Amino acid sequence: MTSTTYKRTLSGLTGAQLRAIRDLLGLTQAELGARLGISKTEIYRKESWPDGPAARPIQRVQVDALRWFLYEAGHSDHQIARLTKGA
Repeated sequence: MTSTTYKRTLSGLTGAQLRAIRDLLGLTQAELGARLGISKTEIYRKESWPDGPAARPIQRVQVDALRWFLYEAGHSDHQIARLTKGA
């Protein structure tokens, strides 16, 4: 995979934004992980230690899923855009 391809698959969503979205949805790390197809440990790493050696960046497809979860929960397009700004 080229670096250009790799960069296109990553998002700019921060760990703080991920936690805010998870809190807004009222989900635990385990519940959000299950909905995204990753472990609760991975959610913890993404939220708490985004630049650490064990962290894996949030993928764009995961951000798209988060946007859908927010939409399903009744949030407006404006709210969703604000919450996922930079992603």
